[in-house]
Amino acid sequence: ASTPINIHGAERPDPVAGPVPGVAPSLIAGAIAQGSQLDVWAAGFNPLERVTLTVVTGVGEGIRAGKVVPGAGDAKRKPIGQAIANDKGVALVDLKIQCAENGCALNPGAYTLEAYGSEGSVATTALIVTEPK
Repeated sequence: ASTPINIHGAERPDPVAGPVPGVAPSLIAGAIAQGSQLDVWAAGFNPLERVTLTVVTGVGEGIRAGKVVPGAGDAKRKPIGQAIANDKGVALVDLKIQCAENGCALNPGAYTLEAYGSEGSVATTALIVTEPK
């Protein structure tokens, strides 16, 4: 931190305005069984902002000390839904975990669900995927 100083005889500068207070984006999900549907709510986004949902499915390889190391890279993300926020900044995504003969889009487990707005808004929450009932 720095200490402000006053120089006698100099005009005091105008204070710099801080950030405009606003609403932090948020996301509400929960638990979903494979092959079923879940309403995911995103709020605090800009009016009419496109909201894209991605799920973190793991971590890729990275380089540490000159060697390729599994789990040391960037997060692996999978896009799973999209919506447009309404005029109040709220979006509803009808999330479905699709399944086919060769498996489901997501395996059972706990995931980080991310919502990225086209104008820079970001929110996260937990998404729990369970086996079909």
